[in-house]
Amino acid sequence: MGGQISHAIEGSTPSGPDPRGGQPVTLEAQADRAYLIARRLQERGDIATAELLFRFVLGVRPDHHLSLLAIGAICANSDRPDAAKGYFTQSIAVKGDAGEAHGSLGAVHASVGELDSAVACYEKALTLAPDHPGIHYAFATVLHTLGRTAEAIDHLKRAIEKRPEHLDSHFALGNLLYAIGRDGDAAQCYLKVLQFSPRHPETHNNLANVLLRQGRPDRAIAHYKTAIEINPTYADAYGNLGNALLELNRLEESITYNRRALELKPARFGSYNNLGVAFQALGRFEEANEAFEKALELSPNEAPVHLNLANMERFTPEDRRMAGLVRLLDDVDSLDEEKKIAAHFAMGKALADLKQYDEAFQHLVKANALKRRQFVYDEPQRLAMFENIRTKFPPELFQAGSGASDMSWSPIFIVGMPRSGTTLLEQVLASHSKVFGAGELETFKEVIGQCAKSQGVPPAYPDLVESLSAERIAELGQLYSTRVRALAPDAEYIVDKMPLNFMFVGLIHLALPRARIVHIRRDPLDTCVSCFSLLFTGSQPFAYDLGELGRYYRGYEAVMAHWHHVLPPGVMMDVQYEELVADLEGISGAVLRHCGLEWEDGCRDFHDTNRMVRTASVMQVRKPLYHSSIGGWRRYAKHLQPLAEALGEDVPGRIVEEVQAANASRATPVYAELARA
Repeated sequence: MGGQISHAIEGSTPSGPDPRGGQPVTLEAQADRAYLIARRLQERGDIATAELLFRFVLGVRPDHHLSLLAIGAICANSDRPDAAKGYFTQSIAVKGDAGEAHGSLGAVHASVGELDSAVACYEKALTLAPDHPGIHYAFATVLHTLGRTAEAIDHLKRAIEKRPEHLDSHFALGNLLYAIGRDGDAAQCYLKVLQFSPRHPETHNNLANVLLRQGRPDRAIAHYKTAIEINPTYADAYGNLGNALLELNRLEESITYNRRALELKPARFGSYNNLGVAFQALGRFEEANEAFEKALELSPNEAPVHLNLANMERFTPEDRRMAGLVRLLDDVDSLDEEKKIAAHFAMGKALADLKQYDEAFQHLVKANALKRRQFVYDEPQRLAMFENIRTKFPPELFQAGSGASDMSWSPIFIVGMPRSGTTLLEQVLASHSKVFGAGELETFKEVIGQCAKSQGVPPAYPDLVESLSAERIAELGQLYSTRVRALAPDAEYIVDKMPLNFMFVGLIHLALPRARIVHIRRDPLDTCVSCFSLLFTGSQPFAYDLGELGRYYRGYEAVMAHWHHVLPPGVMMDVQYEELVADLEGISGAVLRHCGLEWEDGCRDFHDTNRMVRTASVMQVRKPLYHSSIGGWRRYAKHLQPLAEALGEDVPGRIVEEVQAANASRATPVYAELARA
């Protein structure tokens, strides 16, 4: 996939008189022979000598079109754009209908950032040579730079139509399709390149990027490794492999590959960021801070890195992180949407730490509004699904017994809303010698789809439950058991703390009757405000609008009330987050007994447990228990009317009372800044 300007020399080669006997060779004939020799030297790579001969030809025949093109290309490829422009302009003057000369001039303009001039040249070139794939390809690269992606894609398709084996166009088209989220189409482009050029490392790398985004990290890893095997100095492939391993929570391997990427490419800020994420998850906070700071030294406008660094610890009045955030937001209009979102979330967090709550909330509103625009969230469909769960799981479904379901072990599921305390509870349980904390697993959701697909049932939960036989439900439990137990083969108990498994509680019980379910709930206002304050790494489309968030919470509560109504006694236990914080040992002891475990003192000292944590609560669970997050919604009380109305019941009244109390007295520290504002 060459980056140099190259030209297919077209037309007949001029010939001079054939010398006979002692007749002298004319200067024109020498020029013709010099041109042919120059072409051969150019093909062999002796560019300097070829250039001298082309200059000789032009000294004899200044209007020699092919020599003008050739020497123009040499100048362009040797970083002499002004000279190249001159030669291509002369070529056009000699032969104005040569589309390739106009295209070559366009390429030089593009190389020095003169994009409008490049566009004009390419448009002229295509009027003269409408079927030239190289010109379509080069024009597409300029159009993409100008943000005219749809036009760029069209020109690449036309290049491929005219020359199906034009691999540069397939590769570039794959890149553009990947950039706009058409992953399947991008993958087909990359596979086409590999069909003709199976040892092209960049294509293996980019195909792996597609597979990783499609949630197929194992296949992605194989392609990254192939790219590295082909090119052992390919820094980006090492870094991307490190990122894939990070997604699989193979943190030590991720660290190794990111460090190798930095050995090869010290300015690769993304690898420093990934190192920071891995170190943070492992509790190596000093190393994480250093890695994030190094990433920002290399690329100060990377707002997601600012957000990662902001989440490392609370801001103080003289915090040096603030200067970078202020500079970032001073020029926020120059940022792309993803960076704007991260920048506003980071500043919201910083100002909240500094108790400037009104200003903080304004940044959170901006961040959430931008993020919400990225989702197509069908709220009526989601709320109808919650209602449908109650219909598809009637009480009699649980009275028939467990049948052939997996009775071989007792997994522990912690469910609830995001930001309700699931990470804290998992950390307490994982501090027990018999328990392995697996984190937030998508496994149960995945095996539901797999079981449905295997028997041709549309994987639409909860409707598919009516089509699943007892044997299929048992198979679902066995599939889940096989995958999850492989994560920690020696552990007696494994905790799956995916909060959104609350939707599947009934099916979990049918498939795994010995599973123990712990439902942790928190004050609804605290839960929802905490969600609104966070940029989730996964897809939580309900979390970025206060009204939608409140209605989702009500639907969740209705689902959980239904599970309490239909499940046999002893299957599920409720834990109130505020009570857990107030009486850690007492509540934790009750949870352990519910799961069939005895108390161990290590559960009290959960913050000392050395284990990986990959959730937004990674910093909190490394510290002794604190109570400051309880009632945190009060800091934003005056802004929460949409949330309160969506939650319903007595919540609006609570907010009104809190705002009135805050305005009436400055005695409450948490309201001091709000009242002053």
